[in-house]
Amino acid sequence: MRLALPCSVILVVLAVASPPAALEAGVRVVTEADGTIRVTNRGSEDRAQTGSRARIDFEDGVMNVRLGAGVIVDPRPDLGQYDAAFKKAAARYGLQKGLLKAVARVESAFDPFAVSHAGAQGLMQLMPATARAMNVTDPFDPVQSIEGGARYLRKMIDRFEDLELALAAYNAGPDAVERHGGIPPFAETRRYVRMVLNLLQREHEAAARMES
Repeated sequence: MRLALPCSVILVVLAVASPPAALEAGVRVVTEADGTIRVTNRGSEDRAQTGSRARIDFEDGVMNVRLGAGVIVDPRPDLGQYDAAFKKAAARYGLQKGLLKAVARVESAFDPFAVSHAGAQGLMQLMPATARAMNVTDPFDPVQSIEGGARYLRKMIDRFEDLELALAAYNAGPDAVERHGGIPPFAETRRYVRMVLNLLQREHEAAARMES
């Protein structure tokens, strides 16, 4: 799973954040050959910007960029441009819209053209074989990706009858969950499940505050 920062956030990070760089949990700021700046927890890729003046850490399993004295910028902004598709897919497959959005946020940072190191594609990061099985003909079409991702997540929930296991299966594959008799002991998968659930909890808490 690869997490990307929008250019606007990067510009603020580079301009405002205070030194020195403190990249925690193996997270690095990387500049690609074409000048794209990303935050990654993967291995060596291109060249790291060791002079970037930001603190990047995981709080309750969710990555934050801290600018100076406690200012936090969320590197995965929700602009709401796919809300109608999320709402439609959630209703069709009996899922929470917030759950689908949390999955998309962690999977691709709402980037419909995202491609992972493993070959997962699109907003919901479906592997090509999974996309075909979910009748997705264009994995980079966000509406198709959301529909296919919702359908696949529904299948995983029905198969394992447990949300955490379903999320683990979405990330690592159902065979891995069955082989290990639970959430596989993969750092990425465990972090993935925690991040999605924490984002969903944050949404529930925000909704509760709005109602009170």
